[in-house]
Amino acid sequence: MKAEFIIKNYRCFEDGHPLRFILEDGFTAFVGPNNCGKSSILKFFHEFRNFWSYLTGPTGNIQNLLAGRTVPLNFQSVIDQSEIFCDSNNRDILIEIDLDRPDHINSPQISKVVFYISKSTTITVKAEFYADGNFIDYTKNEFKFKDNKLNISEKYDVDFSPFFEIFNSLHRSVYYPSFRNLINVGAGSYFDINIGTSFISQWHEWSVGSNKNANNVIKKVIENIRGIFRYEQLEILSSTQNLNTLQIYIDGKSYKLQEIGSGIAQFILVLGNAALNQPSFIMIDEPELNLHPSLQLDFLTALTSYSKNGILFATHSIGLARAIADKIYSVRKDGKRSILSKFEQTGNLSEFLGELSFSSFRELGFDKILLVEGVNEVKTIQQFLRLLKKDHEIVILPLGGNQMINGGVEHELSEIKRISNNVFALIDSEKEAKDLKLSSEREAFRKICENLDIKTHVLERRAIENYFTDNAIKAVKGDKYKALGSFEKLEKSPMPWAKGENWRIAHKMILDDIEETDLLNFLKQL
Repeated sequence: MKAEFIIKNYRCFEDGHPLRFILEDGFTAFVGPNNCGKSSILKFFHEFRNFWSYLTGPTGNIQNLLAGRTVPLNFQSVIDQSEIFCDSNNRDILIEIDLDRPDHINSPQISKVVFYISKSTTITVKAEFYADGNFIDYTKNEFKFKDNKLNISEKYDVDFSPFFEIFNSLHRSVYYPSFRNLINVGAGSYFDINIGTSFISQWHEWSVGSNKNANNVIKKVIENIRGIFRYEQLEILSSTQNLNTLQIYIDGKSYKLQEIGSGIAQFILVLGNAALNQPSFIMIDEPELNLHPSLQLDFLTALTSYSKNGILFATHSIGLARAIADKIYSVRKDGKRSILSKFEQTGNLSEFLGELSFSSFRELGFDKILLVEGVNEVKTIQQFLRLLKKDHEIVILPLGGNQMINGGVEHELSEIKRISNNVFALIDSEKEAKDLKLSSEREAFRKICENLDIKTHVLERRAIENYFTDNAIKAVKGDKYKALGSFEKLEKSPMPWAKGENWRIAHKMILDDIEETDLLNFLKQL
């Protein structure tokens, strides 16, 4: 799923500097200081949820919009409805959404929609629709829906399926605010997080109720937390007294929820909510809160396993964003307005280590740096290191592919060596056959690493995805998918998957799956 959003005159984002970003599967980060507008971007999806529900199928509301009529609108969790409009002008909020065209659809389809939200006594919205880039004036034509296709004057059908799919995903998305330590506070919900006795009652029902699927979901959450915190044994039970707390058993010792640290409490609360709701996208503010650096990546990768599409997160940590996000935007304040822009990655790895505060990582037990191909490999290798119980000992950094894997990076790698002597590198061979040589750029990179005493391993197979087992791939993608040959290129396989899904496949693997491979032998030596 992929769509570009352009949003004008929403809160602190005026039309002179509109919000412009791409919503797609995977991890998207918004990085910036306090009070710059990061949270507003995430809350946008929550506040407009009532509107998204209008657009999930051929209902009366969407037919009114198609006919050129205005529709009344209320924003979720907003007390003063007018506060979502920009303070610096009186113009309408404009939301333009450009939809990506799926390859499997051949008929005309909705390619763009523009919504105009008017500020008046009653807030209303009207819309313009475009099919394959051309504006269609539905107000002058008779139309009707059949099987998600709009028939206009019996001339041609316009496919709305991708349009409905996107807004169904938005409607099923959730927003988790930065204040998440509310497990013992009353009952109800705070934005999209069930809190207090409401959460505990739901946990109890899913844990011991008759729904076996719900039972298994809770078991998965507990097992995730146990593995991340490296407990030998973990049980999370609802208290039998008024369901007002959770009883935690860690390696044979009993604790009430309020007696354990805020870090594990956040894992239980957030992962539990996500598992119980199974949202499409998760929008979360400051996922690094209450977690030391060794757990921040674990938290995000565990959380996204409960979302269908991915995670959008707002953070102060450039290092965290660059370590895990597939797409990064920076947000800054310019007077009263906020400005969003693409965050262009630099090739300066020593600067990246400064962003990650590597010195503080060493104090927490990290003493090694592992350089890998890119952000997809960061999350993938993390899964394998967790199997070896080394994930909290090694900081993994993305090289950015050919941007850094070449013969012109001696200075950057030398700076890394000044920070730590324990530097390793793991790169793809990108070979199409066993007896072929490395490309000149990769060979030059390997020689620089050798000269700097950076222990480098070039995979014997083409790339990391060539080590995935058939069972692991099918567990994530389905029976139509199969394992790659040792030198088969993912993009040229009959049923390719997105590289952003590699870590999900690695998560389904066990050590026996890569036993006696060069990959596991190298990781064991770290």
